[in-house]
Amino acid sequence: MPKSRITNSIINSKIKDLRYTILKILNKRKTGIKILFLAIFFGVIIFSWTTLYNLNDYIPFNVYDYDIDAYGIKALRDVKIYHDFSKNQGKISFELNREDYIESDVDIIIDLPTIVKKESIKIFVKEKDKEAILNKSWKYRLQPVNKKNHTQIDIESIFSKNMDIIGYFITYDTDILPSGHFRIMHRNTPFFGYTLVISLDLGKKYICRGECITKMNNVVPDYPNTDKEIRLELERNEERYHSFMLSGLRDIRTTQGIHLGLLSSALVSFILLFKDLVEEIKYKK
Repeated sequence: MPKSRITNSIINSKIKDLRYTILKILNKRKTGIKILFLAIFFGVIIFSWTTLYNLNDYIPFNVYDYDIDAYGIKALRDVKIYHDFSKNQGKISFELNREDYIESDVDIIIDLPTIVKKESIKIFVKEKDKEAILNKSWKYRLQPVNKKNHTQIDIESIFSKNMDIIGYFITYDTDILPSGHFRIMHRNTPFFGYTLVISLDLGKKYICRGECITKMNNVVPDYPNTDKEIRLELERNEERYHSFMLSGLRDIRTTQGIHLGLLSSALVSFILLFKDLVEEIKYKK
């Protein structure tokens, strides 16, 4: 018999012996293993039940004020306000036209509704047909409002004879929730343009169920909206104040589904295993 066949035969024999030994050990500890798994299933049941019991889609109500004004210019054009609640990211953009400048130096003051870390703020400026560049001509302040703090950004814009249209894009990170009274003010500066838009993205964490946008003041819906994406337009009139109520909820559907599945699976497994264990104990007696 070739040596290789002898070696394979020995290996196969050893594997069979090892398999027999493992099965023998498992057979002796069958009851213990079942008890261990019963404890695991019971733990999963308690964990999933507790998680489901404590799930809450309610978001506390708050007031969020955006105040945008400019000095030395007739108007701001094509103002857009965007916020992603799940990513905690915001963006404000607008344009300045050469014909709107009253003075050579313009100050644009933007008050954001909560504290924003300075390092998260990026301001880009783009002239027509040119690449956007990072603007460093701005100041950062924290201001008290109604015993709470908000962030003020002061942007300096300098008139140039070669300038036609200049666009500003401000991005930042801020933690606000999709539930409350949202107010947009521009007391000293009118807004011009065709796309005066507020875009709200609720993302994975939140959802807008039913009529969650209410009490709109100088704001109209820009349909179609979804339960995750909301788009509103500022009415083009002489008013310098716009507001709406947003009543969003935490999106607990995925977490709820996972834990309901875990709970039902663990409960059925626990019952079947417990029944089998009881029958095994009775048989041994």
